[in-house]
Amino acid sequence: TGVDGRTERTVYPEAADLAALARAIPGREWTRPVCLMVDEIQAVTAEAHPMLLALHTANHGLPVVPVYAGLGDAADRLEAANLTRLGSWATHDIGALDAKEAVEAVDTMLREFRVGQKGERVHWPVLVAAVSEGWPQHLHNGMRALAEQLVACGGRLADVDAAMVREREERFRTASYRRRRSDGIRDARFLVAELMRQLPAEGGEGSTIKRQIRSLARSLDDPEGDGWSLPKNRDEEWFLKHLVHQGALQLNENDLYSCPIPSFRSYLMEMGGLARPLPEPSGKEPPDRKRDRGISIEIS
Repeated sequence: TGVDGRTERTVYPEAADLAALARAIPGREWTRPVCLMVDEIQAVTAEAHPMLLALHTANHGLPVVPVYAGLGDAADRLEAANLTRLGSWATHDIGALDAKEAVEAVDTMLREFRVGQKGERVHWPVLVAAVSEGWPQHLHNGMRALAEQLVACGGRLADVDAAMVREREERFRTASYRRRRSDGIRDARFLVAELMRQLPAEGGEGSTIKRQIRSLARSLDDPEGDGWSLPKNRDEEWFLKHLVHQGALQLNENDLYSCPIPSFRSYLMEMGGLARPLPEPSGKEPPDRKRDRGISIEIS
C-alpha cells in the first residue's frame, strides 16, 4: 500500500489471482491441501465471481477445496455466477439433526465443561434436544440457555430451573425469527401468513405459490392493502425468491417449496395473524367468512 503523489490517494497493489499464486508457489510444493470455507455465500458480489469461477474450474493446479455455506437460494446465486458444475453430490441441505445427534451434542457440552449428570432427575440432553426439534440453531439456543442458567447456579445442574431454560430458549428463538422478517415480509405480513396457511405440509409447486402471491397481493395505493402489498416494483417471482432467501421456504427433495422449520412457519402466521379479513377485490363475492375469524396458532 502506498500514496499517489499527484492525487494523495491511497494506492493498493493489484490483487493476485490464483494463477499468480500457482506461479509463485506451485502445487507440487504444497505439503498439505487447503480447505477454503466461505460463509454467507448467497451474498457474494460480482467482483468475487472471477475468483469463485477459478476455484470452481480448478485449472490452477493448486490443492484448494472450496466449501461454501449459505441460505436456501445460495445454489441459485452461484449458478448465476456461472458455477454450473454443482451436482447433487456437491450440495447438501443441512436440515434437522436426528434425536440421537441432538442429544449427543448437549451431552458433549456438559461433559466438556465437567458438569456431572449422575443422579439428576432431569435428563438435560434429552430435554434440550426435544425443545430444539433437531434444528441446529434452536439446539444452539437451548444449549446457550442451559449454559447461562448453569453459570447463574454456580455450575450446579440440580439447581437449574427447566422452565427458565425453556423461557430463555424461546426468547432466543423469537429474536432469531424477528431478524429473518425483512421489511418486505413485514409489509406483506398478512399475505405471508395466508400463504403459510395455504401451504400444504408436503410443499407446493413454485408456479402455484406464485399464482397465490399474485392473487393475494394488493396495490400499494390500495387503502385496504396494508399488510397485503408487495414491495414497490417487485412481483411474485421476486417475492418467492425473497421468501427462500429469508428461510421461509426451501426446495425439498421432491422439488416442492416447503417451510423448512415448522415453528418459523407458525411464527410467520402468528405475526401476520390474519387479524383482519382477506381483502375483498371489487366486483367479487366476499371470501368465506370462516376465514375472517383469524388463526389460533400454538408455536411448537
